[in-house]
Amino acid sequence: MALPEITRSMLRNSLLLGLFAVITVGLVAVTQQLTAERITSAERAAKTRALSESLPAGSYNNHPQDSLRYLNDPLLDNKGKTPAYLATLDGQPTAVILQVTAPDGYSGRIVLLVGIKADGQLAGVRAIKHRETPGLGDKIEPNKTGWALGFIGRSLTNTAEDAWA
Repeated sequence: MALPEITRSMLRNSLLLGLFAVITVGLVAVTQQLTAERITSAERAAKTRALSESLPAGSYNNHPQDSLRYLNDPLLDNKGKTPAYLATLDGQPTAVILQVTAPDGYSGRIVLLVGIKADGQLAGVRAIKHRETPGLGDKIEPNKTGWALGFIGRSLTNTAEDAWA
């Protein structure tokens, strides 16, 4: 008994669609496998660059990204653990870089790296993740304005509390 033409057409189209789906999933999986290492490497390089921009050159000689610790302190209001990267010079701690989140950006959370020298002065601030509007809210990036550079050298002892707002 022969199948009606409409049934054969539906069967053929279903098989073609299924084959297309299998090939597409296969291509995506292969692409992911081929690029995963490069993506991880690029993410690490970007993080290393941001960490190095948070501290003055010559103030450390380790790789802070390899000295990751987690802080759990209610003063940080971190809802979990705050990443802290320890910078050392010849084995002696010289600074810490905290990864903190400002929850109240115009377009959501802003993730910052804040470098703090051992004497309590800020060494640098870098935004590493945000969704602020280009041309308006993205002025937190150092290549756009000097806003982030304005924190260098400030500390709780040389800056009035209301000036931090």
